[in-house]
Amino acid sequence: MPSRPTSTTFAFLAAHEPTLLLLATQAEVLFAIDPVASIAKVRLFAELLAQEAAARVGVFTSREEQQIDRLRRLRDRGVLAGDADTALHAIRKAGNAAIHDNAGDHGAALHALKLAHALGIWLERSFGKGKSFKPPPFEPPR
Repeated sequence: MPSRPTSTTFAFLAAHEPTLLLLATQAEVLFAIDPVASIAKVRLFAELLAQEAAARVGVFTSREEQQIDRLRRLRDRGVLAGDADTALHAIRKAGNAAIHDNAGDHGAALHALKLAHALGIWLERSFGKGKSFKPPPFEPPR
């Protein structure tokens, strides 16, 4: 049985939640053949990442909670600010356009992947190895 491809750009996320690595890898694989699907996978990645953050600070309610409500609660608790907040909302909006309007191109998918990488670093620095974490560079999918 062949092994699943694994992203070197996102491999560090396996220690937090293996599904984050899986979703990021799937988004990279889909990038070349279906950028809209790639964006949709990044949206799922961002939703799971926000759930992880909420769980780690004790404010997780359910998987059914709307992402915008979860993000608002994380921001109100001081967990989410600045670039991470902006990135999560940008992915949410791009994901909505991808899922509901079949909208998105390679540029938008690449931007979403870059934001996902930055969010993975934020998660690791916030809830993992801290500020000493040296992330791998973002490598655009082939």
